[in-house]
Amino acid sequence: MRFIIFTFILALASVSLYLPQVEAAVWHQGPMQDGQASSSSEAAQIARDRFGGQVLKVQAQGEGKKRKYKVRLLLDDGRVKEVTIQGQ
Repeated sequence: MRFIIFTFILALASVSLYLPQVEAAVWHQGPMQDGQASSSSEAAQIARDRFGGQVLKVQAQGEGKKRKYKVRLLLDDGRVKEVTIQGQ
């Protein structure tokens, strides 16, 4: 019985070592309904206003009415978040 408890505690301790790496992962937010951008800089501003942090990268995808902007943000807590902003 002691061996099982020891193994369980050891497993929990090893899992906690990986938690900081998980928080540093890129988090994805689906297309935003409340903001549409007509340029990369406008998409960056919408994302920054909504989530805060610092803009790392903006990438335009598609053309015309299907245009989207992927904005990567570095949040204040160190996480990186990627959001998609709909184009106009």
